[in-house]
Amino acid sequence: MRVYELPNSLLIAETHNVFQGIRLHTLDFFNFSDHISENFFKSLFGSIAGLRHVLSTYISSSIYTWMNIPINDYWLCFFYVSLGVFNIIGIYAIGSRLFNNSIFGIAGALAMAINPGQIASSRTDNAEATVTFFVMLSILL
Repeated sequence: MRVYELPNSLLIAETHNVFQGIRLHTLDFFNFSDHISENFFKSLFGSIAGLRHVLSTYISSSIYTWMNIPINDYWLCFFYVSLGVFNIIGIYAIGSRLFNNSIFGIAGALAMAINPGQIASSRTDNAEATVTFFVMLSILL
């Protein structure tokens, strides 16, 4: 039985988004007349929690496919955990540059490292760690 044919009541929203993001790899791009379960764009834009979670999982699983890394729970979580670590490094760099003192960078990095919201978003397939990383990267550049 295919995962996307299971009723949504059996899957929590995050798990459903992971399956949706990985399942996009099996669909053709230009099949607009097909049912939502077989249509790439309808599946991408029609998920439970919106575009960002599915797109984040799709991008991370695409990177893993290009690098020949197996797509499983460990490696999907590793992507978000590594982004969380890079976010801590990024907040240190922003704090150090903004105030010209590394103490402020260390304080900001410590606050982010012990923040329960950041820890939770780095442990799951949440898009917050990805968005935070790219916002900090744009601020640093």
